[in-house]
Amino acid sequence: MIDRIKENEERLDKLLISTKNLENALNDFSMNINDLALLNEYYGSKEWFKDKEKYEKNKISKVKAGVLSEDAVWNLNEDIRNLLNVMQELAVDLFIINKRGESMGKKCNCSKECKCGCQQGKPCTCKDEKCKCGCHEGKKGTCNK
Repeated sequence: MIDRIKENEERLDKLLISTKNLENALNDFSMNINDLALLNEYYGSKEWFKDKEKYEKNKISKVKAGVLSEDAVWNLNEDIRNLLNVMQELAVDLFIINKRGESMGKKCNCSKECKCGCQQGKPCTCKDEKCKCGCHEGKKGTCNK
């Protein structure tokens, strides 16, 4: 029992730190979103091609110019697209976990007449469309508990 408490306390601590780190990273990124739009507007524009040509002919020097490479901005946008995919998958997983957490306190209302296999006071697992236990809340065949 004590090991279980310690293990879950460690999980809680890690998740609190991860959540705060994610919040900070998202806040930081959102503060720079306008810069991304402006960078993408510049990348591949007439001005970008002029700057790139001058840089390649050494008419501009002593300036960091990764933005003029063929790949830097493209790779940044590709990284962002990959992060969006990860965030989308994570959002779905978090939604499912959160919904499961919300429903943990809801118990089945099955009566003795119900043949769904659930037990009153236990989490409902009923998928019977004809069940009248009240766990479906109007959604036939889909228990939301």
